[in-house]
Amino acid sequence: MMEEDHSEPRIGGHDFVFVDELSPGQTCSICLLAMRSPVQTVCGHRFCESCLLETFRYYILLFVKVAYLGIYVTMRGAQ
Repeated sequence: MMEEDHSEPRIGGHDFVFVDELSPGQTCSICLLAMRSPVQTVCGHRFCESCLLETFRYYILLFVKVAYLGIYVTMRGAQ
């Protein structure tokens, strides 16, 4: 039996070829693969845990950068 390599965290779903086609409920809508460590949101959507966390990180960083830029532009215009 093959052991998984745990040295690097895995982002995204399982990249396997399945005999039967996966249903939409088994597929992560972010990475479009079979869900790995599935989590469900309050509204009922399911994603790979790593995909959801990476998406949150991306949008939080984007929000912080946009907010910083907005403050910088506002302060610079006030000078």
